[in-house]
Amino acid sequence: MTTTLPQAVRTLLHERVVARRSAIAATVEARDAAALADAQREMPEIVSALRQSFQQRYLELLLKPTVRNAIERVLRSKDTRAVRDLLTVLLPSLLPAPERGGAGNAARITFISRVERPLPPPVDVTPVEEPEP
Repeated sequence: MTTTLPQAVRTLLHERVVARRSAIAATVEARDAAALADAQREMPEIVSALRQSFQQRYLELLLKPTVRNAIERVLRSKDTRAVRDLLTVLLPSLLPAPERGGAGNAARITFISRVERPLPPPVDVTPVEEPEP
């Protein structure tokens, strides 16, 4: 046996369901907004801790005897490109740049010993005779 509800009752039930769904959606939205705000507050601390952890592990790796010997071998070599590449990687981690607002470019290391430069024009050094009075 099926009974049909009067239109007024169906409308009332429908309004209650819509109101309940809206209240649930508002609660979920508020909860998500609060969770996002908490995560945004904690993010700088998390990033800072991760950066410190990475830097500590990186420096521990550099202190291992095999790594240190390899670095010294590259620095003693006559391969200036390898030395430049090694210093380009090592220096920013050992001497971090101050915090900047924008993303800066990596330091560029250039060895100037083999760069050819044009010579300045020769300077005339012949004595000038002064006219006799």
